[in-house]
Amino acid sequence: MRNYVRKSERSVCTPELLEQARQRIANGESKLAIAKSIGITEAALRKRLKKGYGMEKLGRFKPTFTTEQENELASHCKTLDECFYGLSFMDFRRSVYQYADINNIPSGFNQESRAAGK
Repeated sequence: MRNYVRKSERSVCTPELLEQARQRIANGESKLAIAKSIGITEAALRKRLKKGYGMEKLGRFKPTFTTEQENELASHCKTLDECFYGLSFMDFRRSVYQYADINNIPSGFNQESRAAGK
């Protein structure tokens, strides 16, 4: 299970997309055409419209960092690499833990090893 690859290409249907779909249906556009333009199946669109909610994310895990924070960490690692100070995998995990700790970001990282998970 370590190298799991998602088998489905399910896309996220946000509440904003659902509201746009409702407006387009009110304007007389077909559900099939709307579903194709959004990138989901017609059955999924009908289900979301009936239930009244969209999927916010895929999977059960919540991300620890925002995309801006992840980009900041990535640019820091690239800067270290350009200065010929490469990080080992364990060093990287420890620096991610320290970043979360310094910025008071709630995380599920291991407190004993003081390192982020794999």
